[in-house]
Amino acid sequence: MFGLLSMAAALAVVIPATIVTWISVLVLLTFCEMPRKSVVVEGKKLTVEIARTVGKILIKEGNLVAVVGIC
Repeated sequence: MFGLLSMAAALAVVIPATIVTWISVLVLLTFCEMPRKSVVVEGKKLTVEIARTVGKILIKEGNLVAVVGIC
């Protein structure tokens, strides 16, 4: 139960931080004068990469907190 609660709390912090990172990178790509289609393709790749990384970290941290909560 504690592990799920901590994962929910971590998710509440991670989502806004992920969105800010994603927007920042897309704006930087746009300022580099990349064509619009290239920015869209890179944005899709970036979205998948960020989601994977966040998911891995969230699962890892949730498992750690669950183990500490049991002890």
